[in-house]
Amino acid sequence: MVCWVGYEKEGFRGHQYVLEEGEYHDWRVWGGCDSELRSVRVIRADLKDPMLVMFEQPDEEQGDMQEENTFEVTQAIPDVEPFGYKTNTLSIQVINGAWIAYSHVDFSGHQYILEKGFYNNCADWGSEDTRICSVQPILLVRTIMERKNGL
Repeated sequence: MVCWVGYEKEGFRGHQYVLEEGEYHDWRVWGGCDSELRSVRVIRADLKDPMLVMFEQPDEEQGDMQEENTFEVTQAIPDVEPFGYKTNTLSIQVINGAWIAYSHVDFSGHQYILEKGFYNNCADWGSEDTRICSVQPILLVRTIMERKNGL
């Protein structure tokens, strides 16, 4: 299976959408904000054993005195706050797999496709905002025929 990232604007900018193999007869099918889809690229990642680490933005009132809070993730998290992580993210390191980070809880809002590597700030993941409220890995789903053939 091949997954693609579709972008609202040319040059891989703007809203991001995960596109799997198949037909999209209407922009609402891919979850678009509108019908604009100006650039696409293949997601290049080993989709097994997903893992990422999120680094929380320190509170400005506490300055550098605050201990760095990190959040290690290996599965879908619909809301980061119950895990003691605030929604303002300083940076993200994708250790393995490909991920979708969302600006709102329950996998909603703006989505950002993250592949293996280090994202130093929100601009690196394509946002103007540090808010990340939910994350989920992109997983391969094996078909019945693949399971029967031991693939």
